[in-house]
Amino acid sequence: MGHGSLFFDGSHGSWVTSCLPMTHQPQAHLIARIDTDLLNDVVAFLSVFPSTFDILEYADVPTLPNAFPVIYTLYHTLKPDSSDTDKLSLLKREFLKVLHAKYSPSLTMLHFAAIFLIHL
Repeated sequence: MGHGSLFFDGSHGSWVTSCLPMTHQPQAHLIARIDTDLLNDVVAFLSVFPSTFDILEYADVPTLPNAFPVIYTLYHTLKPDSSDTDKLSLLKREFLKVLHAKYSPSLTMLHFAAIFLIHL
């Protein structure tokens, strides 16, 4: 796993360690409003990003042929499915819009040619 994955892996544990002891404090109503199911869904959703971008950032070879597979992986991950909650589905759709607007125009025939040539 990439270095950023530790943040996502530990976020729920941090919440449990930090917030559960405070549930009996006067500010407990603030902690009670945290939707832990949504927090877990978002952490799981975001966990794909560090490892995906590590492919580009830490590669020992040119990353031109990796750009399209990374974008494809993100598109696949960002597609809402029937098991997603409404909030997670909305989050995925918004991420997908940004991904499409930002990266789709930058993928060129050079990327596709690089993929083809790497597999010869």
